[in-house]
Amino acid sequence: MSTGPDQRRRLRLWWITGWFGPLAVLCILGATLLRWLPVQIPVPQLLTPGEALVPTALLIATPLGIAIQMTLTEPSPQVWAMATGYRRWLRHLRVLLLSSGFLLLTAVVAPDHLGPATVILLSMAGEAIVTGWILGYRLAWILPSVHAAAAALMGTKMMALAWWAWPADPNPNSSLMVLAPVILLAGLLIETRPR
Repeated sequence: MSTGPDQRRRLRLWWITGWFGPLAVLCILGATLLRWLPVQIPVPQLLTPGEALVPTALLIATPLGIAIQMTLTEPSPQVWAMATGYRRWLRHLRVLLLSSGFLLLTAVVAPDHLGPATVILLSMAGEAIVTGWILGYRLAWILPSVHAAAAALMGTKMMALAWWAWPADPNPNSSLMVLAPVILLAGLLIETRPR
């Protein structure tokens, strides 16, 4: 495939264009919003009577994690067909920059939210990437949205958190802090494979 000057210019500019700018602004707004929200909110449970305390970061980090995977859909397939080697991995650098930028800003602005926000953002972004790779990026929201909603609304029974409801854990332990980046990295590795 021949590469004209216009296609080469678009390939160089895709780094800062498209979804990256608006998502960077959403990361800043999300971390700033966490500053004024309580760390946990009571959520009524569907399967058991009563309420469970769910981290407020679930409301902000889940949609943000789903939105961050949209940067993998850029640039257009025609421009992306020219990319080889390290340029394919540059798309993943944008995902990592947005994720780490949000978490760094959360650590500075709202440190009480950092643990749950880390687990939720990284794992939901990883789930969205894998779902997007399997079903297509337009349907990438399905698995993380259903997982987060089910964890918040049905994850607690008799004041104990179900094993699958770890996004709703208000105090994530060290194993969840290791699991979340592994999910994101696994999603990024799976995404590089051809369908």
